[in-house]
Amino acid sequence: MLNADADFDFSYPLQLLGWIREDCIDIIKQVLGSSYVPIKSACFFCPASKIWELYWLAAHHPDLLDRALLLERNALTGRHSRFDEIEFGATWEELVSNADRFPSSNTTVGLGRNFAWNQWARVNDVVDEAFRVRRSEAARSRFRIRAAQLRKSDNANDARAISGVPLAAAA
Repeated sequence: MLNADADFDFSYPLQLLGWIREDCIDIIKQVLGSSYVPIKSACFFCPASKIWELYWLAAHHPDLLDRALLLERNALTGRHSRFDEIEFGATWEELVSNADRFPSSNTTVGLGRNFAWNQWARVNDVVDEAFRVRRSEAARSRFRIRAAQLRKSDNANDARAISGVPLAAAA
């Protein structure tokens, strides 16, 4: 860990106290309440996103998920694509639209480190036939519930708050 550079001395007070992420979450819950625990900070197209975060994005920011899906499609089908039809036996679009699973590969196949977000979205009924994120209240509710089911307790609000169920009603 960096302690200093030419311009700054660095200090990590929470680490000096011996706190880990779970300690921070517990303190925020105790002092402010569960609804104030923030989710992980990341770009909306982060390759390290977990599946629950994709559902969360679909529920709360479908426009950003649409942009991420388009970004993935353009990157993997555009002029500088490294996607090789010979290796996979079909074009990227055919695999995303028609296959139940994306084939394993040594090549990055999408925004996910080992999966294509477009494929995930199609298989899990997150998008319609035109690959646009579903926006009905029923779909968004389903996405919130799925995010809460998949989320682990090490990062983000209480699962009940993420799902849209008021904490008082869930208790």
